[in-house]
Amino acid sequence: MRILVTDPEQRAALAAARAVGRGGFEVYTIGGERGLAGVSKYVAEHQSLPLNQLANSDAFRDSVGALVRRVQADAVVPVTDRASRALLGFDQEIGAVVAGPSRHAYLAASDKASLLATAQQCGLRVPQQQLLEAPGSALAPELVNGWVV
Repeated sequence: MRILVTDPEQRAALAAARAVGRGGFEVYTIGGERGLAGVSKYVAEHQSLPLNQLANSDAFRDSVGALVRRVQADAVVPVTDRASRALLGFDQEIGAVVAGPSRHAYLAASDKASLLATAQQCGLRVPQQQLLEAPGSALAPELVNGWVV
């Protein structure tokens, strides 16, 4: 099997590349910089992407899909939140299995306000939150150490 790991400049990508490579899989990386993962002895090839492709989810997904097709990768491991948001749920478009939860589950877990509300409904204590509308907005004094029970 061939596995594509995103974001090779992240330490987590190095850990993923090593684990996958030690498991006998062929590893490829894709991202803005070669990073530690991209130079790992387990990595067969790294593809660098320009900043504009990294910042645009559609362009990033297209680039990942192109590399998947070229190297005939079987799976993609998104390492960062940016990569997960761009790739999860797009297995068909990419042409490989994207490792991770369903897109719906990932987005639900990434919604902090909703996650905290659900935790509270389940009887868990969660810290009280205040949304800052703009940089430099002050916190209300009662929320600094407040907890919702």
